[in-house]
Amino acid sequence: MYNNGGIRPTTLGFDSNTTDGFDYGFDGVSSSRESAEFYYILNDSDKEFIINVTNFDINKRIPVGFRCQAQTNFKIKVVDVLYGFDSS
Repeated sequence: MYNNGGIRPTTLGFDSNTTDGFDYGFDGVSSSRESAEFYYILNDSDKEFIINVTNFDINKRIPVGFRCQAQTNFKIKVVDVLYGFDSS
């Protein structure tokens, strides 16, 4: 959510067949050019992704980006957890 108004749903998934870079059929490029945007950053790509599927590692850090043309407040919230992850 940004500025207590706009919502940008994204998906973060984990699959042992994927990498930290672009994986065809798994990762999704954003077609949006909103003035405020949250997106995932993939290795070796200058594109913005709204879907990121990567391999799981408990210590992994997922790089994200925020684009805005004005002062903006962003909130990140996990809405749903599926397939074997503890909801906490």
